[in-house]
Amino acid sequence: MRNEKVFIYEFLSGEGTGDEGLHADVAVEGLAMLLGVTEDFSAAGFNTTTTINSRIEHLSGSFESRGVSVRRVSFREGVDEADYCLVIAPESGGTLYSLVKDIERKGKVHLGPGSIGVALTTNKMETLRLAEEAGLKTPFTLEAEGVEDALRKAEEVGFPSVFKPIDGVGCEGVSMVWDEGNAEMAAELAVRASGTGKVIVQEYVEGVDASVGVIVGEGKASPLTLNAQFISRGDRGVLRYEGGYVPLKHRRRKEALRTAERLASSIPGLKGYVGVDLVLTPGEAFVMEVNPRITTSYLGARKVVQENIARHIFDACTKGVTPGKVRVKGGAAFRKTSINIESADWKVSINKEHFIVCHGRNVREALVKAGIQS
Repeated sequence: MRNEKVFIYEFLSGEGTGDEGLHADVAVEGLAMLLGVTEDFSAAGFNTTTTINSRIEHLSGSFESRGVSVRRVSFREGVDEADYCLVIAPESGGTLYSLVKDIERKGKVHLGPGSIGVALTTNKMETLRLAEEAGLKTPFTLEAEGVEDALRKAEEVGFPSVFKPIDGVGCEGVSMVWDEGNAEMAAELAVRASGTGKVIVQEYVEGVDASVGVIVGEGKASPLTLNAQFISRGDRGVLRYEGGYVPLKHRRRKEALRTAERLASSIPGLKGYVGVDLVLTPGEAFVMEVNPRITTSYLGARKVVQENIARHIFDACTKGVTPGKVRVKGGAAFRKTSINIESADWKVSINKEHFIVCHGRNVREALVKAGIQS
């Protein structure tokens, strides 16, 4: 056992929701990321601790059986007791930024992006500007403030388009807009989900929704896996993230990995694990956004990457080194579901909400086990 104490905090399954209470459909995904990351740090030999919401204390055994200590401490107390910290939290409303800033003020090392990197990538418009400076392809996008401004900008962008909160997380507040018919509803949804009232109106790029997990060190980055993302679209154009699988085979795979590597290594303040969201067309890899934190796709990547990703995160943040090319074997599918799928290899449950990961010799086998394909 190493002597280094690592405190890992996940906002939605921790006490961060405060008086609002614990919403199982949201918290189960956060809890899954927390369990996966803490398990990996413990397996790498670190003295790993975390804290979870008092309403789910009965799940402490899932952590303790993996060598992770669950403490009844506040975020600040956990930071004070640790040598290193890692935060998983939504960027929206400045939540992730504030928590990382607290760690920095206390003189502790955050095993992830610094507050500068978080601030830059929380703003989707700024991220796209940085991508363009790096010579990467981005969709035509305009920034708007408030509903009326968003509707005006939509006329400039044209239809179909996508409305997003400028600081949103996942698909929260994101809608596809076909014409003026659902534009006002989409604008209201995006403004409501934005921590600042600002949104972006973006041309719709038809292609494959994908992401790349990247380990970022000192001025360099190593892409781990290309991941597929399942994004569903409701009747009124509202988008919802459903899960995904890894690895994704696509004719633009190499370009996607290079794009993520170039972008992640060029943004000041990024380090550790970050996720780069892309849309892949037959001819281009379009940058959509950067998630400056552990993402849901990590749960699939950790099953197929034949090395401990937590070890690479620690080395990138403390030594500035990245792993280079990693070995990937098999396939993994992951999803949030209200159905208890018995064939799941790895599962986290809160009430009747489950997050599952299925591993197979290939992607198809994993998708079948996860109930996504028959």
